[in-house]
Amino acid sequence: MYIDIYDTSFIEGSLKDIKPIDIFMVSGTEDEIIWDELVSAHHYLGHEKIIGKRIKYLVLTQERPLAALSFHSAILRIECRDKYI
Repeated sequence: MYIDIYDTSFIEGSLKDIKPIDIFMVSGTEDEIIWDELVSAHHYLGHEKIIGKRIKYLVLTQERPLAALSFHSAILRIECRDKYI
């Protein structure tokens, strides 16, 4: 899959203007490194190796990243957060 991670221009408009939006699971694939690089560059905490079960997704539009999502098994143990939600 080709992803232009170097185009940092703003993506503006409504959802219908930026379609199609594709979601790809990248855990365990050669594209996982793209997720790692994006999170390292743009997340306020950076990127650390995730310990335990986890799954990573990239959300793309027109070959450009919109989001790098991750879900970790530790979230299953946060009862106080679940009660708050």
